[in-house]
Order: sequence, then structure tokens, then C-alpha cells
Amino acid sequence: MRLNVTGTVAGHADVDGVSVYGTGPAFHGRARPGDNFYVDTSFEYSLTTRWVLATDVVYSHNESTHVTGVDQPSGPLGLSLPVRMKSGSSDTVGYAPAVEYSWTPNIGVLLGVRVLAGGHNTQRSVTPAIAINYVH
Repeated sequence: MRLNVTGTVAGHADVDGVSVYGTGPAFHGRARPGDNFYVDTSFEYSLTTRWVLATDVVYSHNESTHVTGVDQPSGPLGLSLPVRMKSGSSDTVGYAPAVEYSWTPNIGVLLGVRVLAGGHNTQRSVTPAIAINYVH
């Protein structure tokens, strides 16, 4: 069993023009991505020396991203328009069941799927997973 608890504290970024934050070409300001809290726990059960069942269970919370600044559209008046945007916070819960097979104590393969059940401001998703394990 494994438990991982992580938190991140975001700084700010100066933004000029079009960005991933939804700003336009005449925007000047800054963005502050929201802080994050993440918990991941993993369980494994050895059926034999070669076969292992595994699953991860995850939870993630992201605070709202804030964007502030001015939009200076071109035109005869040249007015600066104040901009204030918030993305809203988000939460998601997911799990990732898998089967591991090891040919030797050093080489194996993992086949599984990651399922994010969705949540507040997040989408559901299912992602297949495959990994080659090599321990040296």
C-alpha cells in the first residue's frame, strides 16, 4: 500500500495577448492559477510471484484561477476595458485498476485503465494504460 498527499501553491504569471486563460490579443495583466490539493492511494495484491492485482484511488481539488488586467482594443477611442475572470474551483475522483505480470524479478508489464468519475467542473474520462516495468 502507498499513500501520496501533495499540495501546490501557485504564483502568478504576467500575460500579454492571447493565452490559455482566454485573454484576447490586446490584453495586458496577470493570471494566478489556483492552488492544488491531491491525494493518491495505491493497493497491490500478489496472486502469485508473477501476477499482481493493483488499483489506485485519487482525489484532486483545484482552487479557482484568477485573471486580472486591461483589454486595450484598437479603435478611435482607445479605451482600456478592465478584465476580471475566475475559472471556479474543481474537484475530481478517480480510480485505476490494473493487472501486472512479471516475466522475471526485473521485467514486467502492467495493463490497466484510468477512470475519472468527473466531479465539480471536471469531465468524466476513461484512459487505457500500459507500462513496461524494468528494475535494475
